[in-house]
Amino acid sequence: MSNRVNNIPSAGDKKRKEVISVSANNESGPPKKRVRKRCSVDSCTNIVVKGGLCLRHGAQVNRCSVDECTNKRVKGGVCIKHGAKTKLCSVSNCTNNALKGGVCWRHGAKVEVKLCSFVDCTKYAQKGGVCMKHGAK
Repeated sequence: MSNRVNNIPSAGDKKRKEVISVSANNESGPPKKRVRKRCSVDSCTNIVVKGGLCLRHGAQVNRCSVDECTNKRVKGGVCIKHGAKTKLCSVSNCTNNALKGGVCWRHGAKVEVKLCSFVDCTKYAQKGGVCMKHGAK
C-alpha cells in the first residue's frame, strides 16, 4: 500500500511537493519514493496539472472547441469525436490507428523502446538516455 506524507513548505518556499512512499510485498529493501508537485494556491493539496496550478485553480488544458465538449483536443482544435483526422492502418479491413510506417502494431509497426544506458539497468529510458533512478528529470 502507499503512505502519503505532505511536505508543507515554509513561507519562503515557492514549490510544494508531496512524497509518496510505495512499498510492495514482494520486494525487500527501502520503499520507492515519488515526488509530485502540489498546487501553488495556499491550502490546496491537489496535484499540479500545468503552470503550477491544479484544474480547480485555473490550469489550462487543451479542450475541444465544440460547445459543451470536454474531450481533449487532438488535431485542428477538435477531438476525434468532432472530426479530428487520424491515420488508420493501411491493411484492408483494419480500423486501428497507424503507429509507424502506415500500419498498426498488430500489422508490424515496430515502436522502439530505449533502455537506460547504465550498466545492468533494465528500466526504460525517460530523458537523456537514462531512467528516473539514474537521473532523468
